Amino acid sequence: GKVFGSIAGTINAVALQEGGKIVVAGVRGIFPDTDFTLARYNPDGTLDNSFDGNGTLTTAIGTGADTAYALAIQSDGKIVVAGIRGTYNFAVFRFLENGSIDSSFADNGIFTFDPFWFNGSGFAESIALQSDGKIVVCGEYDFNTAAIVVRLNTNGTLDSSFNGTGKLTREYNGCNTSANSLALQ
Repeated sequence: GKVFGSIAGTINAVALQEGGKIVVAGVRGIFPDTDFTLARYNPDGTLDNSFDGNGTLTTAIGTGADTAYALAIQSDGKIVVAGIRGTYNFAVFRFLENGSIDSSFADNGIFTFDPFWFNGSGFAESIALQSDGKIVVCGEYDFNTAAIVVRLNTNGTLDSSFNGTGKLTREYNGCNTSANSLALQ
């Protein structure tokens, strides 16, 4: 079987919650005015109406291209999503298991930073959760000129024990560079 139609747009990531619930993340709308989207399905493929009231959550987190690219489920059921907030701002979002934003994480549920350029230029593209609860995210920085890895504490603040700043960027001879995926050893 297949399920399609509750998110009109693009599904970029999928993860399983305890009990077999299926969470998908992506984007809805037409660039540059897109909205961040999450949906949760029951194991039988029906929308889970206990998730944000109707099974789907579509919201304009900022202005511009709000997009979810990756997601992971914490051991406590919280949903961590990597993507873009506004126009090209590297962002990590955390939601409670019921689909509401987790206001105890970072700045009202959203960690973001504006890279060097004009209105920012970062994309958060992949997530890995450490066994100690820390969140590792990678992506691109400064309009594809550098790859970036960020490690966050469980509360959404930068983990300064990682590279002294919580961030590590790498450029390769002026070439377009991006970190699209990561895994923990």
